[in-house]
This record gives sequence, structure tokens and C-alpha cells, in this order.
Amino acid sequence: MDQKDLNNFNKKGKALNKLNKYEDEIQCYDKSIDLNPNDPDAYSYKICPLYKLEKYNEALFCHDKLIELNPTELVHYENKATNFELLDRLDEAFLCYDKAVESNPDNPEAYYKKGEYLKEKHVYLQALPCLDKVIELVTKFPDDPDRVYHLKSLAYYEKGLIYRTLERYDEAIKCFDEVIEADSSDFDDYEDLSDDYLKNLAYSYKGSILHNLKRYNEAIRCYGAAIQLNSDDEESIENRIISMRKLYRNHA
Repeated sequence: MDQKDLNNFNKKGKALNKLNKYEDEIQCYDKSIDLNPNDPDAYSYKICPLYKLEKYNEALFCHDKLIELNPTELVHYENKATNFELLDRLDEAFLCYDKAVESNPDNPEAYYKKGEYLKEKHVYLQALPCLDKVIELVTKFPDDPDRVYHLKSLAYYEKGLIYRTLERYDEAIKCFDEVIEADSSDFDDYEDLSDDYLKNLAYSYKGSILHNLKRYNEAIRCYGAAIQLNSDDEESIENRIISMRKLYRNHA
């Protein structure tokens, strides 16, 4: 195998992509694969033009090969699930997240991704045990505490949203409190979500629950805390005013 030829074919393919010559681009990656059937870059690059040409069934082979080459890489399972969704094969998309967990049984991130996906699909009662598993497993990442503790906080946040949707408000408040009370020193940004941003959301959602429960004083305090974390949070600013008006009317 000539590594230089391999790199050249991949490089040429990427150049053809910019020219929208997708069939020619695919041929370049196929030549890379002929030279090295285990080249992950070629399979990864090939998926893009296949999607452009709506050749979703062919793209599945690339996802399968990437999983075969690196079965613990969660993004490959996510991408395969997206591929199945494009084919309207939703049951098989769900199974991708099951496979991700099977391949990463001690990885809290695998359970978080599965729980998040189930929540997005409104399968709430199946999502909750996945998020509980995240919280249980976070201590198994001692070498990466930033990601661990932020994953834990994200799991509580997602649980709070689910309980809020299910109108299980006491449980939702407890989950949002876990996010709010987490030690900020334990955090680094994760998936572009900073600690302050997550806490802002938790305060805001907690405030909305307290408002609906007619606990206006507490709601006002939550919205105030959300605004302190993000002075541009127009929704919390407006909701705080609404809660203050409700409180005033009740005492008028």
C-alpha cells in the first residue's frame, strides 16, 4: 500500500466535493479503499457525497465499516442512526443507540446520548433509566472530571425537562436544583454548553414550574438568578415581570 497514493485520492475527493462532482468524488474514495480497505478516512469522507446523491442505503455500509474499525466511537452510532432516520427506518435508528451502549457498557456518555435521543423522540419513560445510568456511572471517569461532572449535570437537566413535560413538578424541581447546586469548579464546557448557560436554563425552567404552582415569590427569585447569569435572557426577564404582576394582584 502506498500511503501517498491513499492521501492523494482522499485529497482529490475532497477537492471534487467543492466542485459538486459527487460521483467522481466517490470514485476517489473507492480507490483509497481498494488500496486500504481499513482506511477510516475514506469511508468517513465517502458518506458526504452519498448523502448528497441521496444514496442512503450505500452510506450504511460506510457507517458499518467505521463501527467495525472503531466500535467504541459513539459518533459512528449516532451518524448511523441519522442515516436510518433519512430512510424512515426509525426502529433501526433506536437500535443504533442500543448497540452504542452494548459496545460502551461503562461509558456514561453512551447512556446520555441514548437518553437524549429517546427524549427528543418523546419516549420519556425509556429515557429516564438511561439518564439515571449516567449519574450512576460518572465516577468511572476519574481521569476526565470536567466531562464527568458536566455529564452528570446534563443528565439531571434532561431529567428535569422530562419530569416537567410529564407534570411531575416536584421531581423536576429536584433535578433542576441538582444542576443549580453543582460545584462550578468541577466544570469545563461540554458540547458548547457552559456551566453558567446550563444553570441559567435550570433556574429559568424551575421558575416556570414555580409560577405555574402559583409560588410567585420563589419564581421571581429563580428568574432573577437566571438573569444574573445571563443579562440577555429576555424570556426570564419577561417571565419575572409576569410573576411580579401576579404576586402584586394577589396582594392587592
